[in-house]
Amino acid sequence: MEDKQLHLQQYFSPVSADEWEAEVERVLKGRKAATLQKSLYEGLTQQPLYHQADDTLSPDTAFANAGFSRSVAAFERRQAGWDIRQVYDSGALEQVAEAIATDIQRGVNSLWLVPGWAATHPSSLGAGGLVLQRLDGLRSLLKDVNLAETPISLAAGTALLPSLVWLTEAANDKGVSPSSLMGSVYVDPIGMLASHGELPHGLESAWSELALGLKWREQHQAELDLWSASGLVFHDAGASAAQELAFILASAVETLRQMEQRGADLTKVAAAGFAQVGVGRHMFVEMAKVRALRMLWAKVMKACGVDAAHHPVFVHAVTSRVTTAQRDPWVNFLRNTAECFSAVTGGADAVTITPFERALGVPGELGLRMAVKTQLVLEKESHLSRVVDPAAGSWYVESMTDSLAREAWALFQTIEGQGGIVSCLREGSVHEWIAEVVAQKNKNSSKRKAPVLGVSEYANLEEEALKRPSWPDGPSEDPGFSGDLVHHLAEESDVAATMDALTQASQQGASVAALEAALHPEGAADSVEPLPVYRWAAAWEALREAVDAFAEKHGNAPSVFLANLGSIPEHKARAGFAQRFFAAGGVTSVSNDGFTDMDALAQAYAESGANGLVICGTDEAYVEQVESLMAAIKTHRPTFVALAGRPGEHEETWTNAGVTHYLYLGCDALSVLQSLHRALGVTA
Repeated sequence: MEDKQLHLQQYFSPVSADEWEAEVERVLKGRKAATLQKSLYEGLTQQPLYHQADDTLSPDTAFANAGFSRSVAAFERRQAGWDIRQVYDSGALEQVAEAIATDIQRGVNSLWLVPGWAATHPSSLGAGGLVLQRLDGLRSLLKDVNLAETPISLAAGTALLPSLVWLTEAANDKGVSPSSLMGSVYVDPIGMLASHGELPHGLESAWSELALGLKWREQHQAELDLWSASGLVFHDAGASAAQELAFILASAVETLRQMEQRGADLTKVAAAGFAQVGVGRHMFVEMAKVRALRMLWAKVMKACGVDAAHHPVFVHAVTSRVTTAQRDPWVNFLRNTAECFSAVTGGADAVTITPFERALGVPGELGLRMAVKTQLVLEKESHLSRVVDPAAGSWYVESMTDSLAREAWALFQTIEGQGGIVSCLREGSVHEWIAEVVAQKNKNSSKRKAPVLGVSEYANLEEEALKRPSWPDGPSEDPGFSGDLVHHLAEESDVAATMDALTQASQQGASVAALEAALHPEGAADSVEPLPVYRWAAAWEALREAVDAFAEKHGNAPSVFLANLGSIPEHKARAGFAQRFFAAGGVTSVSNDGFTDMDALAQAYAESGANGLVICGTDEAYVEQVESLMAAIKTHRPTFVALAGRPGEHEETWTNAGVTHYLYLGCDALSVLQSLHRALGVTA
């Protein structure tokens, strides 16, 4: 059947920007559309309306997107569907091998293996990595995997050559040559340094291994990617979208620079690299981030003399660990779905969904299954792979893509001006930039302008806690090895001899730590202040944990009496607000149908056994009854008395009468609840 072109504009009369503005003002009852502007963490302003009059998208812009999101190559990749990549970074090897076999049957396209020597933030994010202490461990893990058909993405940390040897040996057992392997065995030295704060053998050793690995790749005509410019560590620390992009670019440029200094062909270096990016909570910003990444990568490669059109960046997107919550973890399903949607519509080539219960401990079968099924539903049922760059033409997304690219490029130039990403890590500039964003995120979270559903908003105090096994400790490896491994990178010219020595030692039982120690006997350690891990829900969940400890010690959780004034219609809105407010802090509410007699209200409070009360009613009722209520309640000595609403001009009077806290939209809810906890004797 012949495709027909649709010209939708013929069905609609043209509408000018002024007409749109007038319609918005009508809906807002006279308020200007500009009052809906919103500041983003990138330093950008989100406009309420985007339209063709915006002049930021001229064809001459330095960040023109054509060719990198809507190319023929992009069309071919999208029609084939994206790569559903499952992560494996913990668990007994036998169980992981079974999970891998099951996941491949479910529809997983590639396997992301993270061994202990390559795990980032092992103590903070839980997973200490797969315990692969010997070559036989990897062989066992991949025993049922067809390595000629299933791409493997093996995180190498900084241990590229030992990791390469192990994967190629496992493949050799199956009759698969290095040139037939798909995926990557990749190093991320900068990410490892930023995460752990120290590289025992130093960056120079890591760069030397990568240079040797590139020679090996060329000799074996291998297609494996060997390095990653990753934004994941920075994303996990709380970086903004623009910052994450800038750090990815800076990491890529540092890698290219180091390889060029070692005589490598930059075109071949670029062909062996890919980008990793975290995908967070703001759907359209994250969509624009992935789109902007392609543009920026192409711009960097062009500046380095690499034909970007023939080497488009492979983007591996990972749903955010920053946004996951421990309380009401089922909401993480929704977060994962939205983040996956952003990644796919932004043009990611591979997507990994973080199992929904990861923040609680080792993911179970349900989490692993849903991480795959969610993507299958989006691909097979929602048909997200049928359209190339579906956000194209949206003035909002196009403008956001361009603005993000410009902000990221400006920060990237600042980083380069300060000596590069490594220098900025050593000097603490990266930490300071991210800390500024985190402070703003914390402010918005505290005021619930950026609520965490199920935690800071609509918390369910009746939920049955989901339990998961604690993360096991990472593997402890003794770098000592009695075998004869004397060849090291001082003799870089002989790639084959180095790899043969590593292979022989691996077959004799050497661990990766032992191999690295032998390769770099004089490697000088590099160290920086490690980046912290940020999670939106953490501060709020600390309140709930403190209440749980209080309840376990005292036999019951603290409670608040809803001092409802008047009829249900008169107090319902503020009573509901107050109930949700206190629930976010783990404090249960004692409700009622309302009171007109303040003495009766005071008596009901005394009989409730609640620790304090919150006054809920209309502004008129407050003016008439707050002072009389405070007089009636005084003899019962409540621990606190809160009022739902802004006090306005009555604040001094009501505070003098005994009101201790005021609850309203936009107040610092986290600080108020922390203050109430202190008054109640609830401590973390």
